[in-house]
Amino acid sequence: MRTRHLRLAALSAAVIASLPFAASAQLEEIVVTATRRETDLQNTPLSIQAFTAEQLEISGIERGRDLGIMVPNLVANPSGGGVGTPNFYIRGLPGVGIYIDGIWQSSWGFLEQNFTEVERVEVLRGPQGTLFGRNTNGGAINITSRAPADDFGARLGFEIGEFNRRYATAAVDVPLSDTVKTKWMVSSMKNDGFLKSLTVNRSLGDQDDQMYRFDLLWDATDDFSLRFTANDEDKRGTDPRIIRITNENNAQYIRYNVLAGNPDFLARARAVDPTFPESPFQSFFPSQRFTPQTHMPGFPGGEVGKWQTKSDSVENGVRRDLRYYTVTADWSIGDNMNLRAIASDWKLDRTQDSDFDGSEFTFTTDINNSIDENDTIEVHLTGASFNGRLDWIAGYYSLDEHTKSRTYRWTMLDLPRAGTTGAAANTLRADAQAYLQAWRATVGLPPTPATIFGHIDQLSFIEGEQRALFGEVTIGLTQKLDVTLGVRVTDDEGRTLSMTPTDAFRPALPTDEPRGDLYAGTLASIRERPDFGNNTTNKFAIQYEINEDIMLYGSWSEGFTETGINFVNIPTLVSPGNCPALPTPIPLAREEITNREIGLRSDWKDGTLRFNATYFDASWDGMRVVALPIDPCTNAPAPNPYPTSEGLGDASGWELELVLAPAQVDRWQFNVGLGIIDTAYRDSGFFDPVTGSGTSPAAPFAYAPDNSATIGFQYEQPLQGGATLRLAGNYGWRDEYVRDAAHQRIPIDANGNYIMEPDYGIFNARLEYEPANADWTVALWGTNLSDEQYVNGGFDARQVWGYDFAVIGRPREVGASLNVRF
Repeated sequence: MRTRHLRLAALSAAVIASLPFAASAQLEEIVVTATRRETDLQNTPLSIQAFTAEQLEISGIERGRDLGIMVPNLVANPSGGGVGTPNFYIRGLPGVGIYIDGIWQSSWGFLEQNFTEVERVEVLRGPQGTLFGRNTNGGAINITSRAPADDFGARLGFEIGEFNRRYATAAVDVPLSDTVKTKWMVSSMKNDGFLKSLTVNRSLGDQDDQMYRFDLLWDATDDFSLRFTANDEDKRGTDPRIIRITNENNAQYIRYNVLAGNPDFLARARAVDPTFPESPFQSFFPSQRFTPQTHMPGFPGGEVGKWQTKSDSVENGVRRDLRYYTVTADWSIGDNMNLRAIASDWKLDRTQDSDFDGSEFTFTTDINNSIDENDTIEVHLTGASFNGRLDWIAGYYSLDEHTKSRTYRWTMLDLPRAGTTGAAANTLRADAQAYLQAWRATVGLPPTPATIFGHIDQLSFIEGEQRALFGEVTIGLTQKLDVTLGVRVTDDEGRTLSMTPTDAFRPALPTDEPRGDLYAGTLASIRERPDFGNNTTNKFAIQYEINEDIMLYGSWSEGFTETGINFVNIPTLVSPGNCPALPTPIPLAREEITNREIGLRSDWKDGTLRFNATYFDASWDGMRVVALPIDPCTNAPAPNPYPTSEGLGDASGWELELVLAPAQVDRWQFNVGLGIIDTAYRDSGFFDPVTGSGTSPAAPFAYAPDNSATIGFQYEQPLQGGATLRLAGNYGWRDEYVRDAAHQRIPIDANGNYIMEPDYGIFNARLEYEPANADWTVALWGTNLSDEQYVNGGFDARQVWGYDFAVIGRPREVGASLNVRF
C-alpha cells in the first residue's frame, strides 16, 4: 500500500513537471510573518507551508484537525486523553507552538479551532526557539486574523451537510470614522456526531460551537495605530472513541469477563469441570461480554458496525470556554524603525472526559476540569539601517500563567469491592476473588492478587512565570548574500501547589455532576520547578539569491522545552497487599533540539512554476521517553506511565513542494507536496524487555510516518456573462505510524513485532459557482470522499487492561454552502 501511494505521488509530480510552459498568469505571492516581520514566502529562509483564506476554503481545511493530513511532515492528532489535548508533531518532533496575531495560545482544543475570519495560516517547520520561544521544538503554527476593513461590508456564510450539519457565520465591517474601524463577528457551528453509540441514545463526535469577536482598529495618526480585540468562544462535543481488544490473556480482561458471567469463559471452565457454577456477580456489570465480537467495530460477525461504538461517554464531555482580549499598538519611529507592543489576557475553562475503555463498562474513566489564566506582554522594536543592508528585530516577552486543575478517575467501577475506604476500597471482595481464582485454577492459569486500581480525586494549582529577551539581525553582506544571527535568553520559574480538596468530591458515577466548588481546597505541599538557570537558544542562517527567482539558504537553529518536575502516581508498598498510588517526584531536564537545514526556493517559467526543497537534520537531547511503573503488590504494570528526560534521538528528512499553473492547460493549477522523515534513538532511556516497560531502542518515534504527501488541483471555467465555475480537489496521505513511543503502548503481533497504524489518505473536493459581480458563491463539497476509517489518537493498553483505546477521524461528509459578500 505504501509503495503504491508513493509511486502515485512520484508519477503525478513527473507528469505535471513534464508539461510544456508558456507565458501565463503568475503564481500568487504570499506574505508571511514567520520572522515576526512581513516577508515574501519565497524569500524567507524557513520551511513554511502557508494557506490564504481562499486556499483554506478550497482545500476543505476548516479547523486545526484538518491541517495535519494536508501538510507534509505535520501531525495534528488527538492524544490518548482525547481531542481536547492534542498531539502536535512536526518532522517527528513534539512541541508545536500556536500563535494567533503574534500571541501565544494554549494548544488545548486547537484541533476544534475554527478558521473563521482568518486571513492566513502558516505552518513553520523546524525549531523556532529564537523568535517564538519555548515549546516550539518541532515548529509553530502562526495564524493571522482578518483586520477590520476601511469600508462598510459584510460576509455571511451558511452551510448544511450530513450528520445534521448547520453552520452560520456573519462578519460585518463597520467604520465609525476615517480613523476608527470595527468588525463584528458571530459564528455557530453544529453537528450531531457520526459515531453511533449502541449504549446511549446519541452519536459521538458531535459539535456545538459558538464564537463571538469584536475587533477595533484606530489609526490615530499616520505613525500610530491601536488594535483591540475581544473574543468569546464556547465549544461542546464528545470524543469519537472505539475499542480494539489486543491482549485476551490480560488478567484484567479475564477478570471482567469471568465475573460478568461471559458464557464463553464459563464454557472453558465447564469443559474441565461440568459442575463449575455460573458467576453470582453478574448484576454488578452492564453486560456479560467484553470481547472482540461484542465491542470491536467491524469485527467479522461482530455486533458493532464500522461507524458504531459501545462507548457511554458523557454528553458534552469535551468543553472549552475561552475569553480573551488583546491590545496591539504600532508606532512608526521615523522612516526606518517601528515599535510594536502586544498585550493579551485570556481565561480558558476546559473539561475533558476520557472514556478510555470505550464501552458500557467502566474500566477507567477520567474527567479533568481546569481553568487556565494567562497574561502576556510582548514588545518588538524593528528597523532597517544602512540603506536596508541591516534588518533587525529586538524584543521582550513576559508570560504569567495560572492553572487550577481538578481530576477525577473512576477505575474498575463495576467490580465488587471489599469496602469503601482504605485498603478495602482497592481490594476485590473476598467471595468474588474466591470465584475468580477457582475459575483460573480450573482452566490452568496461575492465581492473581485481589488488588483493584484505586479511584482518584486530585486538586492542584500551577503557577509560572517566563521572561525572555530576544533579537535577530540580518546583514546584507552583498547584494545577493545575507547572513542572519539570532539569540533568545529565557528565564522560567514556576511551582505546583498540591491541594487537599474540601468540596465537590468525586461523584459516585462519571455521569453525575460534582456539587460545590471544584477548586476549593487547603494547601498540602508546594513543589518548585527545578532551576537549571537561564536558557539560551541561538540561530544562524545564510541566504544566497542566485537571481530574483531562485534562493538558496542554510541554517542552524535551536528549540527547547523548559525543565519540569512531575509528581506521578506510582504504586508504593505501604503494607502487605496495600500499594496505593502515591505522588512521586520525577524531575525532567531541559529538552533541546538542534536543527541543521538547507533549502531551495525557486520560481520558474515566468512565475508559473514553483519548486521548493528543504533538507533537515535534527538532534534531540533530553527527549521525553516513557517508563511504566510496576505495582509491587502484583508485580504487574500499573496504569500510569510517566515521562523521563533520558532519551536522545535524531531526525532527518525532506520537504518538497511543487506548484504550477501552465498555460498549455489553461485555467488549471496543480500542487504536489512530499514529506520524508527518518528517525532513530541514540538512547531510549529505561527499557525492561521482560515486562516491556519503557521505550525500546528499536521502537519508532511516535507520530513520525516515514512519508506523507499531498496532491491537489484547481480548475476555473469562465461562463457566459462573466460568471466562474471552480472545481478543486485535494488529497492528503500519511504513511503507517505509531501513536506512542512507549513499548507497552504500541500494539504487537504474536511474534512480538510492532503493529503500525495503516497508511491512509483523505480526498476532499469542492465545486463552486461565482457570478460575474462576485458578491456571492454557492458550492457543493465533500470531505473524506472514500469514507476511510482511520485511527488518529489513543494508545494500546494491552499490558494494563488488554485493549487499545482509540479516537477515530471523521467519515465521508457532503454538503452545500452559500457565501454572500456586500
